[in-house]
Amino acid sequence: RSELIPVTRLNGITTALVTPGESNLFSGQSAIIDLAGDSVADMVVKSPAFSHLNLGEAPRDRGRSKGKYATRMGLLAEVRETLVKAQEYKRRGERFREELALFEEEQKEEEAKEAKDAEKAADKDKDKEKSSDDKKDKKAEDKDDKKSEKPEKPEKPEKSDKPKKKKKLPPEPPSRDLKLEALMPVLRGELKVFVRAHREDDIRNALALAREFGLKIVLSHVSEGWRVAPLILESGVFASIGPINVQPDAWETLGARYDNAALLSRAGITIAIQTGDAHNVRNLPFYAGLAAAHGLGRDEALAAITIDAARLLGIENRYGSIEKGKVAN
Repeated sequence: RSELIPVTRLNGITTALVTPGESNLFSGQSAIIDLAGDSVADMVVKSPAFSHLNLGEAPRDRGRSKGKYATRMGLLAEVRETLVKAQEYKRRGERFREELALFEEEQKEEEAKEAKDAEKAADKDKDKEKSSDDKKDKKAEDKDDKKSEKPEKPEKPEKSDKPKKKKKLPPEPPSRDLKLEALMPVLRGELKVFVRAHREDDIRNALALAREFGLKIVLSHVSEGWRVAPLILESGVFASIGPINVQPDAWETLGARYDNAALLSRAGITIAIQTGDAHNVRNLPFYAGLAAAHGLGRDEALAAITIDAARLLGIENRYGSIEKGKVAN
């Protein structure tokens, strides 16, 4: 049991998005949990909540250490290649399901035909039996006059010249790839992608990937979001900003500024504020205050950690505001 949960709860935070780390390219899936409950089942609100894709320096450095890619271009090529493979995997699965449905339909038709043929054959056998009985009755009448005659040999069953039809086998299922399978809800539009993107070019690339592959995304961190606010607004995606006090201490955060949240909110973008790590979740209200001190309206700052955060997470029908019918925690 982590001590972080009660400490965070003491500062008024009741629900959190728990995410995988940001070093791997596709780092996994996240869950939304309540910070109260005696078991995982009691705490989970929504799982999976998002699939996570990381752009920028952290995944680039991890790729370099593995000898896979050492630049943003290489990283992006790896993302596209993985998504193209996932699309082909999805198509193979769809083809298999179509072929299986067709096979099952043909099997049903074949079974129905066999049942009909069996019924006809049974009727034919009955007619033959009746005819044979009639002949036997006729022969019985002449039996007394023909006692010396040899008994008739029983009739041999008719041989069918028709070759037996070879039974059709069901289609072979495609080999499974669990990593690509995890991306199927993403390609079907059932699961949003939480994309780590600090720098302007990473934000642009995230939006380009969403257009190319039809992904539903949420932008995370967005340190240089203020540079491309019109583009983010046009795309209609939400932005999870933060930490608000992120410093220009890396190449990808050189354009970070404390009024980023205010500038994006004024541009009409729905924003939420995040802490970005587990140990400082308790500071979330202070991050909202810091954003308000640098131009974000107080109501907007409160919404960014309540109802707008709930909208971003897709749970606004139950969380994020004090209303009748919502979770009263």
